Amino acid sequence: TLVGWTYTPGVTYPISVTVSKTGVNKYGFNFEALQSTGANAGTLVITNATETKTLSGNIAGNLRTTVTHKAVANSTGTHTFNFNWIAPATSVGNVTFYTAGNCANGNNNTSGDYIYTASQVVTPSTAGIEDYAGEVQNLIVFPKPVADFVNVHFSNNKSQAVKIELFDLNGRFQELLLNDVENAGIKLFRFNFTERYSTGVYLLKVMAGDNVSYKKIYISNN
Repeated sequence: TLVGWTYTPGVTYPISVTVSKTGVNKYGFNFEALQSTGANAGTLVITNATETKTLSGNIAGNLRTTVTHKAVANSTGTHTFNFNWIAPATSVGNVTFYTAGNCANGNNNTSGDYIYTASQVVTPSTAGIEDYAGEVQNLIVFPKPVADFVNVHFSNNKSQAVKIELFDLNGRFQELLLNDVENAGIKLFRFNFTERYSTGVYLLKVMAGDNVSYKKIYISNN
């Protein structure tokens, strides 16, 4: 759900477009998510291949993709089309949703047919999951962005249990990277991510004894 019309990079959002008009029984639509440059923002994903499809074309130098109806939907008074939008992997600033709906009566001419258009600006979230310094001393995570591997550097103030976990931005557990007892001292661990994760933003949780810290990382497989 796009709470407050904001998006978090890399998160998948279900989108519904409802077209309504009393007295008609055929419905169609299209939908695009665009950056201010006119290029696509994020990725549109079909979830109902019976009703919807994507179309692509070059517009003003941008290869753009739209979601549209696959066949005219037959309903009475209203119809809802569903699909997913994956937000850009990193913030691209404001994103504008553009949609158009078509309501028709099937009399083989334009009489009694209606076209509706709408738009909605979606802004990058300033909330969501952010870095939390916590109490793990001198925690540094690099490089940025992460490609084949990530380094985790911190100070362990005594011999204690250390655990490092990876989550996605929806809070879903991905992998236990380290779970061991470590002696006191400066620690540096390297974890290999080569082609194991899709490009996007993830969250590292670092625990040293009772101390916990979080770091966002961007994994790029490009």
